[in-house]
Amino acid sequence: MDAGPCTSFEVITLETPALGDRSYLAVADGWAVAVDIQRDIDRVERLLDERGLRLATVVETHIHNDYVTGGLALARRHRAEYVVPAGPRLAYTATRTEEDVLIPAGPFSLRAVSTPGHTDAHAAYSLSIGDDVAAFTGGSLLLGGAGRTDLLGIEHAESLARRQYWSIRRLARLLPADSVLYPTHGFGSFCVAGEATGGDSHLLAQMSLNPAFHLNEDEFVAHMLGSLGDYPSYYPLMAPRNVGGPTASDLTAPLAVDADTLVAKVEEDDRIQIVDVRTRESYAAAHIPGSFHVSATGPIATWIGWVLPIDTPFVIVADNDDEVARAQRELSLIGFDDLHCACVAPTSQTTASTTRGTFADLAEADTALVLDVRERAEWTRGHIPGAVHVPVHELPTADIDSLLTPGADVWVHCAIGHRAGLATSLLERRGLDVIWVDDDFAEAPQTLCHDLKCGTQCRSTTHAVSFST
Repeated sequence: MDAGPCTSFEVITLETPALGDRSYLAVADGWAVAVDIQRDIDRVERLLDERGLRLATVVETHIHNDYVTGGLALARRHRAEYVVPAGPRLAYTATRTEEDVLIPAGPFSLRAVSTPGHTDAHAAYSLSIGDDVAAFTGGSLLLGGAGRTDLLGIEHAESLARRQYWSIRRLARLLPADSVLYPTHGFGSFCVAGEATGGDSHLLAQMSLNPAFHLNEDEFVAHMLGSLGDYPSYYPLMAPRNVGGPTASDLTAPLAVDADTLVAKVEEDDRIQIVDVRTRESYAAAHIPGSFHVSATGPIATWIGWVLPIDTPFVIVADNDDEVARAQRELSLIGFDDLHCACVAPTSQTTASTTRGTFADLAEADTALVLDVRERAEWTRGHIPGAVHVPVHELPTADIDSLLTPGADVWVHCAIGHRAGLATSLLERRGLDVIWVDDDFAEAPQTLCHDLKCGTQCRSTTHAVSFST
């Protein structure tokens, strides 16, 4: 959480790194305006209480596709104006934005700017007091990039990319050059087309740094469409929830049980799945068979939400209560609400274990099938020759048996080991014994090539392993 650079008012950033998003609270004269609020609204309410603030307005830049909004619940609790761009019919009452209409917002001047592209119903908001202007741009103009345009279906991607191109230029024309930009996406979110490179958040700086301003329309569209990778499978479920009347997260602590009780509950109802968020070391040493593993040190919701339906009943296994709370919070952001219980530091039913290794260990292996579970863009930039590529989110339905090599150990790797842990747990659920490469892929060229001078450009046929791009 940090404050923005305006002088006449403060912009507080509430980061949600697990989803690559940011929410904002603009504050002046005892009033606050909230923008693109996540479902765990207790973070916002804590700030309102601590600072004695009155909430004037809650705004959404668009109907979100990557999380369940907390905006409606927050506005209702505080009897604040709730503003949503005109577009899809809502199952609740809200103020629908119209171009250049002044929106009530305490001491602020708040106006909407129509910016379709990321979605067809999208608005940016110009918030000002005096000469200070903050622009909340949602998924349109990002820091160093632009929001992807295929979330309403690939058939709409090109037409929305063209609208995105002109929306970005429209913002540049209508906003003062020294406006400070506050996008919702672009911090690791899959809502970005390609990568958002960041940089100075002032509009004038972005007009110089952001490639979106240096391409003509056809070039921009080609760049956008060429940058589209996969996005999490739960994304299409978020917009229907957001138009249907979403509630705030229920973060009541789950029932605490021991491992025997947790396993018995899972055995009684085979719909219940085990989400193990302990450290990599803890999970590998001993875990309950059939668990889905994503360490709490990384994003939980994105990857669990990609391989499990969000209506799945689940239990949490963690090293401590803080990890339980974090997993519960993150999973609630995308609609995982059916949490039955949690077990801290299980001891009796943890009968399975996993072998971990490094790229140095892999380089010494006699026979190995290397399974690379990174995303396609990562694979394209460089990979181990002979490796098999299956992105981790495709593993639940992949025909793994056809990929196996008789007599070869299966070594699973990603970029830094986090996704490889989930992949390992998915493969173990299918009865496979695998070796989890819990290591940084940046180390792979030095250990697998056996020649420190070659790195990723090695093409020698005499070296044990070279790298392909």
